Amino acid sequence: MILLLLTLLFSCYEDKPAPDSILIPEPDSVSTDTDWVLIPEFKDKFVNAMVIRDSSIFVAGKWLVYLSTDNGKHWEERTNGIPVIRVLSMTDMVHNGVHYLFVGTADVGIYRSTDEGLNWTEANNGLGGSYIRALGTQGSTLYASASGINDLGNLYVSYDQGGSWAIVQDVQCRGIINGIAGNERIVCVTTDGCGVWKSSDNGVSWDSAAGNIKPPPETENYYDKGQNFAYNYSCYALGSDIYIGSHPCFFVSYDNLKNWYLLSKFYSQGTPQYNSPHYSPARVVAVAVAGNNILASSNGGGIQVTPDHGATWYDYNDGFPEGVGISTFVIKTKDSLIFAGNGWGLYVNSKLLK
Repeated sequence: MILLLLTLLFSCYEDKPAPDSILIPEPDSVSTDTDWVLIPEFKDKFVNAMVIRDSSIFVAGKWLVYLSTDNGKHWEERTNGIPVIRVLSMTDMVHNGVHYLFVGTADVGIYRSTDEGLNWTEANNGLGGSYIRALGTQGSTLYASASGINDLGNLYVSYDQGGSWAIVQDVQCRGIINGIAGNERIVCVTTDGCGVWKSSDNGVSWDSAAGNIKPPPETENYYDKGQNFAYNYSCYALGSDIYIGSHPCFFVSYDNLKNWYLLSKFYSQGTPQYNSPHYSPARVVAVAVAGNNILASSNGGGIQVTPDHGATWYDYNDGFPEGVGISTFVIKTKDSLIFAGNGWGLYVNSKLLK
């Protein structure tokens, strides 16, 4: 029985131990009765993306871009200059002392602000589409997933803070690009149908980052024949650790995308399951790391948290409507706050990091 459980646990990746240099933290205490509190200003509003920079929290979604500088107690609308407010993605960077904020819309491409969102200007020169599913940065390099009427999406790169864009020729597979995340050494791109890609030279050249990941046998119908790890929906970077959520596995790489390690498999009902034919695989669509805790949200499965790198998982949904997933997380470590956005509004958690 023990051998069978271990076999099922490691079915999503090669049987390789974590590197000796990786220190797995001791578990934090997790309270399963912790509440997520709805912020009243965002009740029934669709929140797709968030950015935190110093004391500023930017929140964007359907018909909204807002800023708070007091941990969400008060909010100011920041939409001047954006003609249609349906924001899908958001990112920021600091270059030469200037804070650049970018939003990707579903209708009019990318808009940029250099004054904390007070004013926005179009930043679409060179883009081939106006539907911006994902934005991400690596240092001063900016990346965007843009699609148009006749294509599912292409990856674009900008070296002048959104002033102009060039298509990335190496990452064209007519697959939807869902996630972009980078650290000082590498940038990761996740796609819906074409696996995971990486670049270590600021987007000049790209290689597959699928590495040692294999599709779990019970979900083989969700993967193209001959493709390793084809369908991926989220990407999150914290230092040298990069997390990706797929369909249905959730992985981490500790060595800049050379090797991947399974954290869990997610299903559309309840806590992550390692083997259950009665649950359909779920897409892991949002990821965040808060202290020693890793949070993951799947479509239909709500939020789960692990305090011990995947050894144990807990449902963490008290305060959300039943079965609701989360579109985006941000962590305000200084004030021990976690913000989570979805189609029902914006929620804040002040207990997990205490």
